Amino acid sequence: MAISFNKYIDITSGVGGTSNIGQRSLSGRIFTVNPLIPTNTIIEFTSAEDVGVYFGTTSEEYKRAANPYFSFISKNITAANLISYNFAPIVATAPRIFGDRSDKSLTALQFIATGAIKLTLGGVEHTLTGIDFTTALSLANVATILQAKINAESGAMWTAATVTYDATRKSFNLVGGVTGDANVSAGLAGAGQEILNLIGWGTPVGDGSGTIFSDGSAVTTITEILTESADQSDNFGSFLFTTSCALNLSQYTEAAQWTHLQNIKFKFMVPILPANTNTWHDALINYSGVVMSYLPTAYTGEYQEMADMTILAATNYNRLNATQNYMYQTNFPFTPTVSDTATSNTLDALRINYFGVSQTAGTQFAFWQRGYINGTSTAPSDSNTFANEQWLKSAASYELMNLMLVLPKISANTQGLTQVIAVLQNVINLGLRNGTISVGKPLNQSQKLFISNITNSETAWYQVQSIGYWLGAAIVQVGLDYEIQYTLIYSKDDVIRRIEGSHVLI
Repeated sequence: MAISFNKYIDITSGVGGTSNIGQRSLSGRIFTVNPLIPTNTIIEFTSAEDVGVYFGTTSEEYKRAANPYFSFISKNITAANLISYNFAPIVATAPRIFGDRSDKSLTALQFIATGAIKLTLGGVEHTLTGIDFTTALSLANVATILQAKINAESGAMWTAATVTYDATRKSFNLVGGVTGDANVSAGLAGAGQEILNLIGWGTPVGDGSGTIFSDGSAVTTITEILTESADQSDNFGSFLFTTSCALNLSQYTEAAQWTHLQNIKFKFMVPILPANTNTWHDALINYSGVVMSYLPTAYTGEYQEMADMTILAATNYNRLNATQNYMYQTNFPFTPTVSDTATSNTLDALRINYFGVSQTAGTQFAFWQRGYINGTSTAPSDSNTFANEQWLKSAASYELMNLMLVLPKISANTQGLTQVIAVLQNVINLGLRNGTISVGKPLNQSQKLFISNITNSETAWYQVQSIGYWLGAAIVQVGLDYEIQYTLIYSKDDVIRRIEGSHVLI
């Protein structure tokens, strides 16, 4: 033995400068009333196949993921790589258990004469004992016997509960007898013959193959649903509600108001029926971030309102020239909904997008039109510009937060200011590379005056026009705290929607 060397020299090793937070994804989030999603839980998938395993391939959730979301390939040869789902308690729900999807053995269950399980519903826990499956002739009989044991307890949550066997999922499913906020769980009884694992209520696995426990929920407003979802995870760039949610205009407007208040953080996809074009346009047009898409009833199964969401999710901002024109996107499995100029002009004036067909030389071709997004004059009207700012804000937030988490401190002096500007410059350089920031775009007189006014510099506009951006930062004391406040002015990447020429023959 010897005295520890660390008593004299103690060197600590570690990796410095590592990121502590992840950068936001601009993927799609689907709000649905499908009870397979546990309440207060967000589930994510990286492929349509995984969505199909969880929800089943006949579900709306799978169909949306399979076509168009994951099947779309952008012109940059990129595709969406993440989708998330969130339960929307638009109506009150009861607590539920969906058993795991493993094969259930009737023979094994028929050996149970003194079965036992611990069950909690709505804060009340009971240990059920003396469960006898020996006379069961089918797995459905097993469910009936288990339900009778649960119903023998007191309280409507128990007396009105149901247990069924789902032959498709190969699962025993429980629904509590009362809707509203109520927890649910199952565990080993510690007595008799344990049935927890035999009926598949003891193996929660996130991919949907295991047990799904979903607490009951009271009716929740659209604002509460969206706020709680974003608070839990803001790892998405756009969202929509499935047709099963059956939202009315008032609820869509509430969601639009919430989106607007997030200040270019999320997009909200809204399908517009032909009979509702003017009414819904008037209700939603001034809310930024709302994407309206024309969707006649005959085409609702094609989920065309997902086009904008899909393009956004398929944009990889880490690549060179990554930004996209949302118009002229052809790689969608859609049936054209507009084929005449009059309807096209009407929808364009209302900023309602659609999948339209044109033709030349007898050949028809269809593409997404026109890439508009709602909002007043101070908000982007082009969906690509809105998306680019979504990315830029997210990237800057990510880099700045990591700077504060990695460094011991950021001093309220020139050194600290330089550190922040250096991090912002990295984001700006990537914005120049991926096309978010446009270089050499001519500015009109109003834009020049606005830049001069906000920067207090008569030459700042020239910098924006020539190199694409102007960045200024200063240290400011606010109460007891010191802040670095910065202003970034940049030329947004406008896109060409029409080419007009003159052919002069001499």
